[in-house]
Parts: sequence; C-alpha cells; structure tokens
Amino acid sequence: MVFAAVIAALYFVIARGLWLLRNWARIVVIVLQVLSVLGILSQLPNNSSGLVLIVAVFGLAIAAYILYWFASHGEYFE
Repeated sequence: MVFAAVIAALYFVIARGLWLLRNWARIVVIVLQVLSVLGILSQLPNNSSGLVLIVAVFGLAIAAYILYWFASHGEYFE
C-alpha cells in the first residue's frame, strides 16, 4: 500500500511538471518511455502467443510515439 502511494505521488509530481511545461518532466518521460520500450522488446521473444504479440506491438507503437514526440518537441518546454 505504501509503495503504491509513493508511485502515485511520483506520477503526480511528473504530471504537474508536464502541466507546467518543465523540461525536467519531459526528460523523465523520455527515460520512462525508453525503459518501457526496452521492457516490451525484452518480452517479445518469450511470448509466442498471437494475441500477446499483437498487444505487445501496439504497446510498443504507443510507447515509441510518445518517446518520439517528447524527444522532438523540446522547444515547448522551459
């Protein structure tokens, strides 16, 4: 329960930083998305099920697009 509260508080701080267009929040999102992409890619060889593969590809596409957007639109952040 305490762990979930700490994670929720961290996400709130990141969301507040993004709302205020802070560059540190953009960098945190980039790091989290890189970890997400790497996590999805590391799980692909282990899952041979078709449905799991489709969901993983969609998750990878979404994470890659978020990573691309935050990496290429740094001019919006202070």
